[in-house]
Amino acid sequence: MIHLTQEPDSNNCGQVCLAMITDKSVARVQRVMGFCHPMKGATRTKDLIRALKRLDFNTLKNKLTRLRNTWDDAQKLPLLKDGYYILKMTFISKTNHGHWVVLKDGWIYDPGQKESYPFFHYREFIEYYFRPTSYLEVIKGDLNV
Repeated sequence: MIHLTQEPDSNNCGQVCLAMITDKSVARVQRVMGFCHPMKGATRTKDLIRALKRLDFNTLKNKLTRLRNTWDDAQKLPLLKDGYYILKMTFISKTNHGHWVVLKDGWIYDPGQKESYPFFHYREFIEYYFRPTSYLEVIKGDLNV
């Protein structure tokens, strides 16, 4: 998977995450998904799920799964052979402000960072700013195969 970054001061972390997972350009994902929610200035979960389906990917559930112990539970998520996790990160200092990142094979691909990091290293420098609160399990193709 190739690490992509979002534009500074943009709210398109969700679209950039989908571009990384689907191996499509951010522009292509934005055409499929549309831009950020105009009222909230952010990417909503239902927009991610809808765009994933249009790009031939699926979620194992059509909703977020909560993490009870946030960092510890996220670290224990099983490796998905042909899948990805999209983690919803919640800023500690701001209520209801989130950020999307991708977890794949123990590595975090954060569109807000210039490179990807092993999970444990990412946690060390970011856990004072935000924490993972929920996730989507994403796989390529149809769930009924």
